[in-house]
Amino acid sequence: MDQPYADRLLERAQAGDADAFLLLIQEYEQRIYALCCRLTRDRELARDLAQEVCVEAFRSIRRYRGEAAFYTWLYRLAVNRWLKTLRERKRYTEEISPNRPGNEPSPETTLEAQELREAVHHALLTATSPREYTAIVLRYHEGLPLEEVARLCRCSTQAAATRISRGIARIRKRIGIPDEKNM
Repeated sequence: MDQPYADRLLERAQAGDADAFLLLIQEYEQRIYALCCRLTRDRELARDLAQEVCVEAFRSIRRYRGEAAFYTWLYRLAVNRWLKTLRERKRYTEEISPNRPGNEPSPETTLEAQELREAVHHALLTATSPREYTAIVLRYHEGLPLEEVARLCRCSTQAAATRISRGIARIRKRIGIPDEKNM
């Protein structure tokens, strides 16, 4: 979608045009769902979370001030909703394991990789704080630049980097990987 068209849709949506909002949200719904999948590691919960984000966006579209890109605002809504869910739920367990076609690794390599992935995932869930978890997911799963992570987490770039660094250190410690500084 080209920017002038998106801007017109946004203006119409802020004026109360539900059809314009639907066209606008369709542009971002897959990205929001993908973010929710990465945050929750549960497709059903991610679907619910993404739907809640869309409803929240519709209800609060008039409050969008354009200080950040529209998708960044949607990401912020998703992160806020996820943090609220984390506060309401103590734990969640299901992990999404995407199937990747192509060269098949040996069974041993597959098993080792799966065990490491599970150990890292478990450590990510149990050893990190919600703030560290969110920063790590946004940085490494979403591939966002550190500045964007900081904006979404509503903290300084240094604070975002610290959250990521501390979270990774906790994960490494939990799964028994030596700290790189001590190697």
